Amino acid sequence: MKIERVPGEGDPFADGIRMPEDGPRPDLGTARFTADAGYIEESDEPWHSTCVGNTASITKGLLDSTYTSTLPFIAPEEALLEALRKVGSVAEIDEAVAACLAAGGRKGCPNMETAEKMKKAAEKDGEVKKAPPAKVAAQGKGFDDMGRGLAKVHDNSV
Repeated sequence: MKIERVPGEGDPFADGIRMPEDGPRPDLGTARFTADAGYIEESDEPWHSTCVGNTASITKGLLDSTYTSTLPFIAPEEALLEALRKVGSVAEIDEAVAACLAAGGRKGCPNMETAEKMKKAAEKDGEVKKAPPAKVAAQGKGFDDMGRGLAKVHDNSV
């Protein structure tokens, strides 16, 4: 038994003319030749031009705002360490810890552990020793302590 077809059913070209539903096809016509001309012809490494972002520009302000919004506890913990370098009593240590926790610092962070160690040492010795000053290490031993000299060239004439 043959079923009668509904007009247009099973016929993608509908009377020989394609009826686009989402607008014209982007892969036909002259527009397809210049679709990516803005970044491939001007690039010195065109083989990875599709993975290089061209829409967003990263600025220092954007990096700083992203850093502080993603890691909001870093600033209070650094302020705690600065306060621990200036304390003179156990009460000042407690105040600095309370201020850090109120500003968003984490319990158990390394700076909190430093404060606890300072309190224990103060109970033992009877006086508070300030936290050590910050170390300034520019780039590490590899770049700062490099021994420079003239290069030795291999010579077979000798």
